[in-house]
Amino acid sequence: MELHVLVRSVHGELVHQLSGEDAMVTLAALKEQLPTTSGYFLRTLLYKEELLADDVELNQLPQPCELTLVLQTASWSSELLTAAHYGDLAKVETALRNFGDPDSQDERGGTALCMAASAGRLPLVQLLLKAKADPDLEGADEQTPLLQAADGGHLAVAQHLVEQRCDIDKAEFYGETPLQVACRKGHAEIVLLLCAARANLETQDDDGQTCLMAACNAGHTGIARVLLEQGADPRHAEAQHSTSMGLTGCSHGAEGSVPWCLGDIRDGLPPR
Repeated sequence: MELHVLVRSVHGELVHQLSGEDAMVTLAALKEQLPTTSGYFLRTLLYKEELLADDVELNQLPQPCELTLVLQTASWSSELLTAAHYGDLAKVETALRNFGDPDSQDERGGTALCMAASAGRLPLVQLLLKAKADPDLEGADEQTPLLQAADGGHLAVAQHLVEQRCDIDKAEFYGETPLQVACRKGHAEIVLLLCAARANLETQDDDGQTCLMAACNAGHTGIARVLLEQGADPRHAEAQHSTSMGLTGCSHGAEGSVPWCLGDIRDGLPPR
């Protein structure tokens, strides 16, 4: 059977059309293709005023057929937030199917996506982004989902958020960016991911600390080397050390000064 499906808005405007040989296309796949900014779970399709389930195969409908797209309105959902807190994927999906707002926030500003990212729950992150959760919406302490993933060392979650084109340089309340947090915590793979995504190497937090300084202060020599290889400017770190502002260097022993640490690392690097 050859498919010929028209999707119209409630006002009769053509939204989408699908035609071609039967490929066992489901309604869920059709909903994914619709050119709308509304989240997946807010898209409902009617055939002759009857709501269709996601698992309906389009070849089961008379051809040609015309479907009506109804965009639902999302509302704040305590059920969504509770389910996200406990990492209950099924209950989160149920809340979304009941038109829960994926950007619902609790009394501290926490969002479902921030909770999922902080815990490293990739399937939950993927589900919420499918529902059009804002990847840059800040939770508690103005921390974005990417920053929370970087803080916890959750590489797969961080990579998925970067692929969704989130703001990789968005800082939290104290001015730290996701890259600075990853450098301070020693999460080398996330540092490499963010460098590859062209994160800003020279941003400074409220204390004037750069990514390189964060790595050196925490003793992460390997990360400091990566940052220098990527073009980080060592002068901020050296200047802060020379004015005795408390930088301790990449080693916690007697040799551990920033000039020693950075000089040792730069010895093996090509000239800038």
